[in-house]
Amino acid sequence: MDMRPLGPYTVSVVGLGCNNFGGRIDAARTDAVVGAALDAG
Repeated sequence: MDMRPLGPYTVSVVGLGCNNFGGRIDAARTDAVVGAALDAG
């Protein structure tokens, strides 16, 4: 995964937004989404 400096941090060039987490999907579905993203790299 490509990483870039952002101020004092090193971040990935692609991010996974969290706007839908919380009120829209439950914890189990959130875990599934994050797990799939991590598995995909």
